[in-house]
Amino acid sequence: MAIEKIRLELEKGIKNKYQYRIERNSFDDNYLYGIPIKVSSEFLLFAHMYDFCFDGFKIIRLCDITSLRHDEQESFAEMIYQKEGITFDSIPDFSIHDIKSILESTKNNNIIIECEKNDDAFFIGKVVDLFDTEFSFLEFDGIGVWQKDTALIKYKDVTCITISGKYLNTISKYTQNP
Repeated sequence: MAIEKIRLELEKGIKNKYQYRIERNSFDDNYLYGIPIKVSSEFLLFAHMYDFCFDGFKIIRLCDITSLRHDEQESFAEMIYQKEGITFDSIPDFSIHDIKSILESTKNNNIIIECEKNDDAFFIGKVVDLFDTEFSFLEFDGIGVWQKDTALIKYKDVTCITISGKYLNTISKYTQNP
């Protein structure tokens, strides 16, 4: 699916509050389900929906999307959200023009960074510094222990950023500040 066609479909979805099944089959066999909030020339910010519940916000690259679906299954989910009163937390209000501005906007929050094309690298923690082609990231492990050293991650390798969500919010409550 061409990026321009994807962007036009997502703009329609933003206007109509559609949920989409998002496929990124070049590296992920699982679908993402979400309601688009913002789309730029390169990125999509959407409310991630999982098992009929809001599960944080995700930002993915448009170039990784191989297909979008909005059919009777997604319409059925939309009806459930409405009848169940399911809404999402306050929507992040920042530019999704480029990866550097996205990461700058998230510096005060714990986030999840995924580099799915590079052995499914997964980082959870905080952005520390932004450079020309990469950024430093202080991460904590699965038991909430902060690492001593920061990781350097290239902007071009980031395929998904998660802001908020059940897992991230819960583990962050039990992690000490670095």
